[in-house]
Amino acid sequence: MKVIIVDDEKMLRIGLHMMIPWEEHGYELCGGAEDGLAALGMIDRLDPDIVITDLRMPRMDGLELIQELQGRPGFRGKIIALSNYDEYALVREALKLGALDYLLKVTLKAEELLAVLGKTRELILAERQEREADRIKTEAVMEGYRLSKNRFFQELIYGEPLSDSELARQANRLKIEPGERPLFLLYLHVDRYDQNKWSQKQLMSFSIRNIVSELMTGMPVGEFAEIAGREYMVLLSGQGRHASDSGKMQLAKQIADMLRMYLNLEVNVVVSEPFTGLRHASGAYRACKRAAGIRFYLPAPVVMHAGESGCHDGSLPPPIVRLQDDMIARIRSGETGGLADDMEALLEAAGEARLHPSLLARSTLTVIDCWEAASAGAGGSGALPGAYRDSLAQAGTAGEFRAAFAEALRYLERHAPPPAARKYRKEVREIIEYLLRHIDRKITLEAVARHVNLNESHMSRLFKNETGQTIVGYLNALRMERARELLKNPDLSVKAVAEEVGIPDPFYFNRLFRKLYGLSPTDYKKQALKNQNCP
Repeated sequence: MKVIIVDDEKMLRIGLHMMIPWEEHGYELCGGAEDGLAALGMIDRLDPDIVITDLRMPRMDGLELIQELQGRPGFRGKIIALSNYDEYALVREALKLGALDYLLKVTLKAEELLAVLGKTRELILAERQEREADRIKTEAVMEGYRLSKNRFFQELIYGEPLSDSELARQANRLKIEPGERPLFLLYLHVDRYDQNKWSQKQLMSFSIRNIVSELMTGMPVGEFAEIAGREYMVLLSGQGRHASDSGKMQLAKQIADMLRMYLNLEVNVVVSEPFTGLRHASGAYRACKRAAGIRFYLPAPVVMHAGESGCHDGSLPPPIVRLQDDMIARIRSGETGGLADDMEALLEAAGEARLHPSLLARSTLTVIDCWEAASAGAGGSGALPGAYRDSLAQAGTAGEFRAAFAEALRYLERHAPPPAARKYRKEVREIIEYLLRHIDRKITLEAVARHVNLNESHMSRLFKNETGQTIVGYLNALRMERARELLKNPDLSVKAVAEEVGIPDPFYFNRLFRKLYGLSPTDYKKQALKNQNCP
């Protein structure tokens, strides 16, 4: 506790200094002043906890000093008045103005001084604890509010569509009121960062929010939300200074520059097309995220408009399909040593076609599916762990994708037997490969039997004898494993995932998934996306 003494009598200041061993009792006597004016400057510099002041002094007396200090919002110290026997009226006025207690100069003893100081210290500590408790409570409320907003926008972007009334109810509850005015959003994706500095995801999010919030001050609409790991959305009014495309781009560049300057973060920023109403935010966000895919082929992060990309996100172009088929043929023949060179050719062709990274990942995972089929046919474990698939799906650049594919190949070479080491009969291997190639559509035993040129009953017995499973059971296991990986993709709804694995009936899909993994697809998706929300 820091203490200063204010009195025009130098001997009294010295006497108080010598009266008690201040430091032994937990006090720091950090200064003395001869009047109120001198004390104010000292208080500004030292920020004392306790001010012991005389009431009668030249220039500025104790009452004026008390009144001045009590009027300062930043002063949280306590004041103890010094008086003589005949100054009771002054003492009453000092207490009325805010002094905590008083001491009589003539009869003052060490015990009395320590008692008043002790009472003052207890009050100061109690108030500090109360302020700290209030601060923690306020921060908890604000953090809960921010998390609720994040969840609202995450559901808005990737969840099932809400009715107009429910959307309005949830938005009003969170005080999100953009109305029907023109809006636009910015998609922010952290591209490069120091993993040691930003090991805590919450710190990165908090820091980005602070800088973006400063830029949004005074705007009629300004919402910031964390949508997924390293992905953020800024929702803004499309009126005023941001009505023009140039105004929007200027803001996007300013955000990117400030995050680079103050946080050393390299960020992709994409400006959406204008839209009206919260309901259309999902489409605008997804369009921005697709456009940001062009960064995959560029040497540095991008600041761009969603319409500038030119990234191909439709079906696979014929050159890509041919290269994919060449890689699959290589796997079937057992000549897997050339797959790394094939990947270089695939990346080059993808760059020329500006193929969206998600399509490149899908094509590459199809190749890996064929390896898994070959591995299963040879009696190996076959399946590539989800972490390797995630690395391919989430690669931000061609270099990262190349490295992820190399890691996947190394894993398969170590843990999956080469296709030449065959255990299952040729017909069984063909059945497994057919199931994997057609996993996204309806598969009948009749179609499988026709493909492998076998009688349906004989085919079923042969498969069960070789694998220990029925064809339907094996297919369902493949579908649920594929579904488990697809559910980690925030762009895919549960319904879309079910259709991707060839099960259009959501109730049947839910039952199969719960039976295998012990929780519903919806709960699994929420858990997976929550785990992804880290730098």
